[in-house]
Amino acid sequence: ALQKNLVFGRKAMIIIGSVLFTIGALAMAVSWSVLSLTAGRSVVGIAVGIVSHAVPLYISECVPARFRGSLNTVNNVFIVFGQVIASLICCAFARAHVKQGWRWMLGLGGVPSLLMILGFAFLPESPRYILQKGGGSEKALQEAEQVLTRLRGRRDRESVEAELREAQSDVEACQRASLSLIGLLSPRHIRRALALGVFLQLLQQLVGVNTLMYYSATILQMSFSSGDELCAGEVADEVPFTKHTNVTVAAIETDVDAGVTEICLTSLVALAQLVGTFAGMCLVDRCGRRPLLLVSLSGVTVSLFLLGL
Repeated sequence: ALQKNLVFGRKAMIIIGSVLFTIGALAMAVSWSVLSLTAGRSVVGIAVGIVSHAVPLYISECVPARFRGSLNTVNNVFIVFGQVIASLICCAFARAHVKQGWRWMLGLGGVPSLLMILGFAFLPESPRYILQKGGGSEKALQEAEQVLTRLRGRRDRESVEAELREAQSDVEACQRASLSLIGLLSPRHIRRALALGVFLQLLQQLVGVNTLMYYSATILQMSFSSGDELCAGEVADEVPFTKHTNVTVAAIETDVDAGVTEICLTSLVALAQLVGTFAGMCLVDRCGRRPLLLVSLSGVTVSLFLLGL
């Protein structure tokens, strides 16, 4: 995603990612086997990887500096809000006992990505990418100025000119600097910052939050079932696609209603994450990053311990 962003631009990569997401969602909705379902999910995973890198970059390069952090935080809030809405929609399909409702659950994921495609068709490219691609030429400067004027308004002329000079200076500095990995990592403070960032990202993944979010319905279903059922494999048989990956969808689809409550309870899990995201957004400037991180990690430790019990 990083290399493609440099070549094709932020807007193009967001549209490409959205197209892939739409295709993957439709592929999952019409899947006829576990293999086809996995293929569709893989396409969706690639799309998420592309968009998750391109969107924050686009936001940071298109908004004024004083709003960059806030709008990227809002982006994260709406991602979690989307998870809440998705879980509520899944709950509605489950409670309504819609035949083959799982196809609708997976296929409707393509609707937001389709809306993103339509929306970005009317949005400009990032002004910094325009300068970077144009190599600081006069044509690129004029195009970037037009984009900034469109984004900031014609009345804010001084702000547009100042931001354009800053963007041009940054692009020229990047072009002069060595882009080799060794050159980028040679300053000690860069290595320390990178190591800290990588460690925090690894920590975020290794605590298992994605496992809890993706498999919360299965975990809840297993926790509500007796040990004898688990040993007999009854719970696993009620969950589609968990066994016999060489069979067709038609062969493993059943009319079992078990798991409706657990599917609906996943909305509470997503809602709790949304509340935590809002709390972090409100407290990060008041309490500071480090204290909030330490308190959050303490809460994660206690929560995982209780979950294991």
